[in-house]
Amino acid sequence: MGCQALQIRAYDELSLADLEEILTHCHSHRFRHVDLVIKFQPELTSETLNQFCLDHQVISRITVHSSPQKSRLRVDPFAIIVDYYTFPVTPSSCGVISPRFFSLTVEHFTEALSFNTCLNRKLSIAADGEIKSCPAMGHSFGNACSTQLKSVVNDRQLVQIGSITKDQVAVCRDCEFRYVCTDCRAYTQDADDPYSKPAKCTYDPYTATWAN
Repeated sequence: MGCQALQIRAYDELSLADLEEILTHCHSHRFRHVDLVIKFQPELTSETLNQFCLDHQVISRITVHSSPQKSRLRVDPFAIIVDYYTFPVTPSSCGVISPRFFSLTVEHFTEALSFNTCLNRKLSIAADGEIKSCPAMGHSFGNACSTQLKSVVNDRQLVQIGSITKDQVAVCRDCEFRYVCTDCRAYTQDADDPYSKPAKCTYDPYTATWAN
């Protein structure tokens, strides 16, 4: 389908052998970027991940969650970033709105003018095989075991939710950060309103303050 970017999330531990097997399949496709979100385990040292990135240069970024300590590794000469974070990543981790997730790029800004910067042109396959716009979303477009992805990409509902802009979302439309912010539609203040403010955003644009 011409997909250029892939993110692989592992909530439980994966060995380097498991990761090697996954990345081997990626080399035979058109992927230009592969991001890994993986759980910490002792063998995922800076040295082993440095070599892993050199062996698999399709990798753009690695996030290691549930780590004993926070740190960052830069793999040169490809400028691949490996971030170690202490917090765990779970299926419900989506939707956190924070300045640390702001994207200050022209590409993100211009996309935000007409599309949803979290869901536009994206598909996900959840752990149970359900095809969704995001793993945290409730609606499924079928199971990957029986439904072809190419039959889903032009689904009207998928395209529609990927076209919701911050200018259409309650409260967000008045926020000065709306074009550099991500936008979660999985967790909203009103689950029945697709244009409701993200539930995990604590910023009030009317007072310019973040809640603790």
